[in-house]
Amino acid sequence: MIAVHFTSRHFDLKPVLQLIGWYFDMEAANIYSPGGRPSAYPADWMLLTTNRAFLKKSLIGYTRASVRQADSYLD
Repeated sequence: MIAVHFTSRHFDLKPVLQLIGWYFDMEAANIYSPGGRPSAYPADWMLLTTNRAFLKKSLIGYTRASVRQADSYLD
């Protein structure tokens, strides 16, 4: 499993990470942490794994990243 913190105000790295997951036949899960405390800022994470069962069993709430969006970057 690879966990990537990709929060950025300047770059949209989500499609890049989705394409990497697609290329290596990995499941990509986007996790957003809203922060919620004065000392905690919102954060975006992407989990990439070949263990699809882990993501299905995990107690972590996540949004599955769409691989279809990454396909448009192959042209």
